[in-house]
Amino acid sequence: MKKFSKRFVGIMLTVIMALSLAVGCGSSQGTDSKTEGNEKTEGDKKVIGVSLLNCTHVFYNNIQKGLENKAEELGWELIIQDAAADANKQLSQVQDFITQDVDAIIICPTNSAGSKSMVELADEADIPVFTMDIESEIEACIQREKGFTDYLAENAPDVNVVDIQNYSGDQQKAADVMQNMLLKHENIDVVFAVGDPAAIGAQSSIDAAGKDTLIIGYDGNPEGIEAIKAGGNWVADVAQDPTAIAEKTLEAVKTKLEGGTPEKEIKIEPYIIDKENAE
Repeated sequence: MKKFSKRFVGIMLTVIMALSLAVGCGSSQGTDSKTEGNEKTEGDKKVIGVSLLNCTHVFYNNIQKGLENKAEELGWELIIQDAAADANKQLSQVQDFITQDVDAIIICPTNSAGSKSMVELADEADIPVFTMDIESEIEACIQREKGFTDYLAENAPDVNVVDIQNYSGDQQKAADVMQNMLLKHENIDVVFAVGDPAAIGAQSSIDAAGKDTLIIGYDGNPEGIEAIKAGGNWVADVAQDPTAIAEKTLEAVKTKLEGGTPEKEIKIEPYIIDKENAE
């Protein structure tokens, strides 16, 4: 990796992540349902309503697979819906889950404000709510940007963050944002993308401009891993574990439904993928 006397970094920020790839949400697992009239009876199969943030994103497709596999192991039914990053749509889905008298509700919140009302509605119906991947009071991608900049301020005073832009979860907009960054700042050494779709868009503009700006992504999606293995500008990716997120969430639901008290917060540590461990 080349060395610089002073490094210039750009950040692509978004609150919503999206990738026009793979469809798998908006379906339910299992064929059994609750008794007619929404009356629960002893021995019924547990039915869990799930509202995922955005199922055009491969990360949430992988979470769905993890949920389905774990639910099959538990003998549960899942009703999985795609909120499509729309708070009103997610609220409607939660209302539908309540009407269906599900045993528990899992949401990947579209935003913190909307999730509060959903939890209150479910509480009134005595249905437990679990947030997954994103806490109800935290915007995940904003926290990624803050963690990144806070760390640099404390540990790398020679690194200058010259630009922070919102790509709104759109890969093409990410390409446009990166193009504008390169026009405004001639020597951007590294760009940190808070989602792999942003990294993909950034890569296209960096290539088009013939620049050697390095890319650090976030998600650990297959496209990022392949790019890292190829040895180009994309040098690292912060990887999450969607399978573990799904399994731990359903295990927490199981604990609650069996009368126990699950941990209030369960953290699953991400890890770094680089050329040394990319597979």
